[in-house]
Amino acid sequence: MTRKRKKRKLKKCIYIVCEGKNTEPIYLGGIKEQVEERNTNYVYDIILHDTKHNDPIGLVREAKKLLKEDKHAEAWAVFDKNGYTKHSNAFSMAKSGNHKVNIAFSSIAFEQWVLLHFERSNIDYKKAGNIIIHLRKAKFVPNYSKKAKLNLYSILKDKTITAFENSAWLLSSMSNQINEKHGKIYNINPYTDVDKLVKKLLNYNEEIKWQSINNVIDFKNFFCQVIKLQKEKNKIYLTVEINNKLDYQLMLNSNMLKIYLKSDIYKIYHNSSYSNIIMKNDKFVVDLCFNINETKKELLLNVSYNNQRNIMEVMNDLPKTNNTK
Repeated sequence: MTRKRKKRKLKKCIYIVCEGKNTEPIYLGGIKEQVEERNTNYVYDIILHDTKHNDPIGLVREAKKLLKEDKHAEAWAVFDKNGYTKHSNAFSMAKSGNHKVNIAFSSIAFEQWVLLHFERSNIDYKKAGNIIIHLRKAKFVPNYSKKAKLNLYSILKDKTITAFENSAWLLSSMSNQINEKHGKIYNINPYTDVDKLVKKLLNYNEEIKWQSINNVIDFKNFFCQVIKLQKEKNKIYLTVEINNKLDYQLMLNSNMLKIYLKSDIYKIYHNSSYSNIIMKNDKFVVDLCFNINETKKELLLNVSYNNQRNIMEVMNDLPKTNNTK
């Protein structure tokens, strides 16, 4: 009796077309190599498609052509603002028709994404060369060059999470300009959303948001807000209000809603634990205490639930009185 062989499930392809010949494809190729080496069960085939096009419209057309040939695939065009003018046409074309193309865009250049691995910067550099000079002078990537076949991902990979966090910061800091330009990101400088593509390739599912410590955090299941922030000597006291707006009760504890401070060196956890059932339309207040070191350059409050993490800046020289409501 002949045994039936199980049909091998074909992987969905992610096609990537890049304007550059060295920097972008070599960087993304490094991610592809790592993914294929570490995860044999990865659900996608990453294909860096070689193309003669190096302009946004040409790249989008090429990506659409690939999607017509493989209707189950996903396609990304990677380009920046540096030296081009017809970005509006490229973005409109990407969204049109049945074969929609994702865009990983940077302004002024791809190097903005590289820079975010090392620092939070919203300087509106006028061209890629200016960012490259800074990357060299600051000794972030001393031998950085557009022409050199530098194994960029091997240099940056240990700082990828930092780049995700700093991209969220940049998006937040540029939000007013984005609104003023009606979401036309190609008219914004600086800007990058390369993190979306990198998260996709690395199968990184955490959504990171950067916001003011006064803002209400919407976790979809409930709302969370810092209502009191106070410093005394080497301690920070924090009061967080959790508001359940659901039609049913909410079970929450300190292992589910993770709240911690992150310094430039390590994470600082509070010394409290809590567990509570919050009835619908009810509130729950949590008082937390963090032991800190006066020498910390900065403190970032992280509030995390499921796959959403919110980051808020906490100045180390906080006044010794209530700071927020």
